Order: sequence, then structure tokens, then C-alpha cells
Amino acid sequence: MSIRRIRGRLALGGVVAVALAASALAQTGARNLPRTVQRLLECRRIDASPERLACYDAAVDDIGQALAKGDVITIDHEQATTLRRQAFGFSLPSLGFLDRGQKPETVDRMTAVAKTAYRRGDGSWVIELEDGAVWTQIDSEAIARAPRAGSSVVISKAAMGSYFLKVDGQRAVRARRTN
Repeated sequence: MSIRRIRGRLALGGVVAVALAASALAQTGARNLPRTVQRLLECRRIDASPERLACYDAAVDDIGQALAKGDVITIDHEQATTLRRQAFGFSLPSLGFLDRGQKPETVDRMTAVAKTAYRRGDGSWVIELEDGAVWTQIDSEAIARAPRAGSSVVISKAAMGSYFLKVDGQRAVRARRTN
């Protein structure tokens, strides 16, 4: 397969992906599309096939350059879901764009594995999970068996923005994500 043919297929795939994303955004009423995507969508209004094709070619080149420079990024549903889960425990309303065009996924509970755990001077525990999230105990409840690397950790949303953290099936303690 020639380089030209591969580039053509990649360009067509990029056009389709961007068009689908833009269509989903348009359906939700979002109007803050990057200029490169707006130019691509404007090509649909051209009736004559050769001019429309030239418009699409130019728009795809613009998008390719914007992607290469990092001015435009793409994210698929799987990546959005991963990002939502990694952000569990933080209040990040700016991540609402991840739910456009689809039913928002509500994550109320997550299970993870402790990477490290240590007790602070005030007796509370700090637990770092394998994914890098750090949770700090915020109440004075005792954890009977000390958390350690490899411990199973279940974190659940509680009332008023707080969280419960359970280590190895023990009684839950209140916690807050600190990174």
C-alpha cells in the first residue's frame, strides 16, 4: 500500500472522527468548537463536488497540523471513561465536556489496590493507590488491620461531597482525595 493511499485513508478517518464528534457536539448545543473543526463543518455547505472535496482536503490538512502541534486533541469514549475514573474524588465540573453526546457515567464507587500506606502523626492514614491517587483519612476512626501495599481499597461517595474508604473489607472511614 502506498504512502499516498495510507495518508488518504488516515485523512478520511480523521474527517469522519471529527465530523462525528462535531455532530455530537452540535446536537448538544455546544458552539465552542475549534476554528479548524468549524472550517471542516462549513465544507458541508458547498454543493459542487470538486470544491467541496478541495475544502475537505484543506480542512483535513488544517486539522492534521493542529493535531501535530497539540492545538486540537481528540479523545474517544474509552479515554473519557478512564479520565472520569482517574478524577474520582475530585470536584471537576470542567470535565463535563466528556459527557457530551452520551449518557453521563456516574461513578459512585471504585475499587483499587494500595501501593503504599503510612500513618501520620495525628493517627490518620494516608493511602496511595496504584493509579497514583492519594487518599487521606479525615476522621478519627481506627482501622483495625493496618493498610499495606496490596491491600484492597474500596472508596464510595458519601453525603455532601465526602467519601468513605474501606481497607480489606474493614469498617469504612471518612477520607478525602489529596492528589
